[in-house]
Amino acid sequence: MANTKSAKKAIKVSERNRKRNVHFKSKLKTTIKNFLTLLETKDQSATSAIRLVIKTIDQTAAKKIINKSKASRMKSNLMKKLNVFVSTDSANKATPNASTTETESKPTKSKTPKSKVKSDSKPKKTTPKKTVKKAPKVESSDS
Repeated sequence: MANTKSAKKAIKVSERNRKRNVHFKSKLKTTIKNFLTLLETKDQSATSAIRLVIKTIDQTAAKKIINKSKASRMKSNLMKKLNVFVSTDSANKATPNASTTETESKPTKSKTPKSKVKSDSKPKKTTPKKTVKKAPKVESSDS
């Protein structure tokens, strides 16, 4: 149990924030789940439902309930799924008798890493060293 007044207040604040976070995370998961079920059932309203999902993701990221990089990753993954749905749907409309796996083949990308060596066409400019002139020594005459 907390002993100080500030520790007791910190417990109240963290509990309040936890409840808020649980609410928004639950709302986010529900909207994503509903969107994915629309994709699985191949419902045309999935393209309009993505707007609600992206809005919910952006809201939770703005409130710092989820990290902005996680929000970006979630949106990217959902858009990929939607694009697959839209492309297969349009391919089925264009050629209803042809199978989509035979007609749609992605070109393979080479997995060779790019070299990280930079070639400079211009030589580096070198600045001359600065020389400090010493003051001439003055001999003192002792008479």
